[in-house]
Amino acid sequence: MKQSILRKKSIFKVTSLSTQLFFILGCVMLPYWAMTATWTEVAICFFSFFVFVTIGSSIGFHRITAHNLKVSKWFYYFATTISTQQGAGSIIAYVANHRQHHRYADTAKDPHSPHTQSLIKVILMRGYQTLDARAIIRLSRNLKSTDWLAITYTYYWAFVLAFSGLLFLISPRLVMYGYIVPAVLSTFAISFFVDYLCHTKLG
Repeated sequence: MKQSILRKKSIFKVTSLSTQLFFILGCVMLPYWAMTATWTEVAICFFSFFVFVTIGSSIGFHRITAHNLKVSKWFYYFATTISTQQGAGSIIAYVANHRQHHRYADTAKDPHSPHTQSLIKVILMRGYQTLDARAIIRLSRNLKSTDWLAITYTYYWAFVLAFSGLLFLISPRLVMYGYIVPAVLSTFAISFFVDYLCHTKLG
């Protein structure tokens, strides 16, 4: 991967901005949708939530990229594409920060420790802007298919808008209950139950 890509501080700004934007949209959409939702929409929402949590976060973000789980090439691209659509920002930023977390868990250098940051900062991934260029390069070594990950970062918003546009063509409401709401719920669930609760009450 070109070091110029990794040196861009906007990697972390994209991650933080995307998470906060999705969180705000989700908070606005969720009450309205909850009052008008059909059972079919609820089922689709929970299915999307399941896909984002399992394939997008647990497998794509965590196991495949951060911990180099060996999978077939087609599943690698599939899972990392789902990760990109989750609204949680750059995969490169996640990998660097997650590896930083493992090195310095629950210390001042941990990018999402509930012991040094508030719950809202953990959920909105505010700590994801703490690493400098050298740390990004060091922590992002041995990533697989780095050219693809650079593409998912460079065209991150294009991926998000293209997916949103496709769902909008099918049904405008599908963007809400099939994408934004489940994406926000999945990020909240992971941040709250794993990053916060497991490192405080259950840690």
